[in-house]
Amino acid sequence: MRINSGSPYSVLNVNNLTTDIAPAPGIDGISFTSSGAVTINSNTGAFEIITTGASAAGISASGDTSVTINSVGDIATYGDGSEGIAATSNTGPIAITSLGDITTYGVGADGISAITQGAVSIVVLGDVSATGTGSAGIAAAGDAGNQITIMGNVVGGPCCAGVIMFSSGDNTLVNYGSISALSGSAIDSFGATNTVENFGTVTGDVGFIGSAGTFNNHAGALFNTGTIVDAGIVTNDGTLAPGGAGLLQNTALGDNLIQGSTGKLAIELLGAGGYSDQVTVSGTAALAGNVVLSMLLAPADPVQSFVILTAMSGTTNNALGLIASPALHATLSFPNANDVVLGISIDFTTTGLNPNQHAIAPTSTISSPRAAAASGRYCSGCSTPQTPQPTRRRSTSFHPSSIPTPGSPRSTPASPSPTRS
Repeated sequence: MRINSGSPYSVLNVNNLTTDIAPAPGIDGISFTSSGAVTINSNTGAFEIITTGASAAGISASGDTSVTINSVGDIATYGDGSEGIAATSNTGPIAITSLGDITTYGVGADGISAITQGAVSIVVLGDVSATGTGSAGIAAAGDAGNQITIMGNVVGGPCCAGVIMFSSGDNTLVNYGSISALSGSAIDSFGATNTVENFGTVTGDVGFIGSAGTFNNHAGALFNTGTIVDAGIVTNDGTLAPGGAGLLQNTALGDNLIQGSTGKLAIELLGAGGYSDQVTVSGTAALAGNVVLSMLLAPADPVQSFVILTAMSGTTNNALGLIASPALHATLSFPNANDVVLGISIDFTTTGLNPNQHAIAPTSTISSPRAAAASGRYCSGCSTPQTPQPTRRRSTSFHPSSIPTPGSPRSTPASPSPTRS
């Protein structure tokens, strides 16, 4: 379904379908191009948009002065360079709202892509999955700023982030759903300011490039950190879990960490190898709330200590508490200006254990989701109890000229955009 420039129309309504929109290979499902403003209102109901072949978007819109896309229904694309929803404008704003599931499988096929010299607003109420190489779940390049709100689940491909934002203005991402990527990179943001408000789940690396920013992990939210979190000020009032449940992770976090009274730092131990989750903060750490401790596999030596956090510019203890099994006899200490050390002294004869905890004592296994697995299975950058060296995220610079020119051909397998370095 295609409307070309020169048409007197500015609004395209697609509804009351009796079958899927499934054009020939290489053809967009819905395409609307105009030298003025463009609005697409698509409601496929029980049907969906399905495209095959290269450069065949599910919905494609281009308008010089503005683009608005309201999509209700599922979209699936199977070709390289075939975005689920693709919008471009010269100088005008782009507004996209998607209610339904978007799935792309090709190389360089973003789930949702928006490029303009104006501002971009994207609201995602369904799921977005872009699993091809060079594909982001959402890629927003609004030179005047980007505002993204996510209510569903967003997944990026093996070499791109779940969400990528490019701007010489302000980037703001508000997440109530979940964000992740096969690459391990959840969010990359290039902007004058970069802000993430997480009320849901974010899993993986986070990188703010071009300026400092803030990552606010709100009460009830979950941040499963990856190898690198370069997000300026990270405020944790929810749960910060290096690597997520069942996987040990050493996370390098820049620049500063502030954990509030409701915040939880979820730390897992693999005592059999002397490993633990660990966070290395390049700046300062101010810690309230609690450390929540669990053990994947108990050690042969019941008495051990682990450096679970190091802040290179100093750690402040704001009444940091500890939640752990009574059998661990766990303690927290601050032996110097930088480190937080967790100590355990396992004793199953202690009082206060429930019948299950007593029952597992002979096997020396505590709260292990995969106790029969080899110890190496749990480790991803995990470290022994020693002070790690700080690792900072790449210092890639960003300039507005790197934003793709509106109206240029969409991504092809040879040059997927945007990409991660």
